[in-house]
Amino acid sequence: MKLETSDDYIESIKKFKRKKQLHPIVESRLSVLLNKIYPDDCPVLEVSGVLGGRNDLLLYSFTGRRVLFELFFSPSQVAQDLRLLEQSSAEIKIAILLDDEINSKLSTEYFRKRPDSFPFIWLKWIMNPEFEMICLQRLRELIDEESVIVQLRPLLSSPVGEAIELHFKNQIQLIKEKIGVHSPRNFNVEDLTGYQIASLLIIQELRKMGIPAERLRSLHAWLQKAIPYGFQVAAGGFQVFLMSDLNGRHAIWSDGDFADDLIICGESQSANVVLCLNPIINKVTEALGYKKNEIEFHFFHTYHEFIDKSGSKI
Repeated sequence: MKLETSDDYIESIKKFKRKKQLHPIVESRLSVLLNKIYPDDCPVLEVSGVLGGRNDLLLYSFTGRRVLFELFFSPSQVAQDLRLLEQSSAEIKIAILLDDEINSKLSTEYFRKRPDSFPFIWLKWIMNPEFEMICLQRLRELIDEESVIVQLRPLLSSPVGEAIELHFKNQIQLIKEKIGVHSPRNFNVEDLTGYQIASLLIIQELRKMGIPAERLRSLHAWLQKAIPYGFQVAAGGFQVFLMSDLNGRHAIWSDGDFADDLIICGESQSANVVLCLNPIINKVTEALGYKKNEIEFHFFHTYHEFIDKSGSKI
């Protein structure tokens, strides 16, 4: 499967590389990913793991097992970085390779110097949020000796592999039917309602913040039922806010209700994502041929109007 990279991604990586910031940024991002799948293990950066050199990242397990990651970003440094991998006594060694879209000379030099190459991961799998799930899966496959994929490969390549594959296909189909997983149906965007389009646009905005798609699934399902209320609030001339902890607590409020929950109540200690929905609601409203909802009331103004009328503060 070919995973495409955007021009923005390529330019950002080149920029980090020019500023000599790429190594620490990648090491930090890789540590975050490793903590997601191995929260009890300890990733350590810039370890003096070999004589006269430093390894980019070592993942330490409580069993004493070590996983070494070495970053390959410069063709001229390939030989030196390979020596760091080869001299290490870590149980698992993984190379992180600069994407061909950025500099194809790097991977060419790497495989020429080491035809029997170490396992590798492309940089885009680590750095591009769109590929996070794929990256986590492949990290598990490379690191976890008990991974299902690791155990399946020798079975499928054995003389009875074809029979085993057929058996697993049948089992997978039964599992899909059991948990209700179906192939996505084809649909026309014209079949979507305004509420459904608004829900998708909201999820799109949150994805731009780098939030993984899997963390937004419950919110998306909730939005399709809750978003009509947002349209009602906007039609009333109020600002509309979405607030979510991405763990099941979601709300759509006017600015006043939002302030009440955030300032007055303040019971929740969890971090929340907040998004003003008026631009999205108006975008959908105008696309459907209706007049844009202007904001007529603001919490700040309403509060001061209340003070002026009552002559006192609460």
